[in-house]
Amino acid sequence: MGQLSRFKQQVVKDAKQVFLNEKEFAERHNINGEDVLCIIDRNINSQYQDSAAYPIDGVFINTLTIYVLEEMEIPAVDSVLSVDGSFHKVLSASAESGIIMITVQENVS
Repeated sequence: MGQLSRFKQQVVKDAKQVFLNEKEFAERHNINGEDVLCIIDRNINSQYQDSAAYPIDGVFINTLTIYVLEEMEIPAVDSVLSVDGSFHKVLSASAESGIIMITVQENVS
C-alpha cells in the first residue's frame, strides 16, 4: 500500500511540474476572475446537430475542456464559468490525480 501511495503522490507532482507547467503545456487564463495556469482544449464552431432543439440557422457551440490543478474549487454542473471574459455553462467537472477536468459550453451566433 505504501508504494501505491508514493506512486499517487508522484502522479500529482508530475501533473504540476510537467503537464500543467507554463514552460511546457499550460498557459495562464482568467477563470472566474482569477489568473489560473491551465490547458484549454478548444472545439469551436460545432454547429448544433439537433435542428428540432435549435431551429435557428447560424447558432454554433463553443465547447472547451479545461485542465487545471486541483487547487481551485470544482464547479457544479449547470453553473456558469467565466473563461477569459466569456460565459460558459459547465457540462461536467471531475478531479483525478491532482487535475480537475472541466467541460464547458457557450452558444455563439
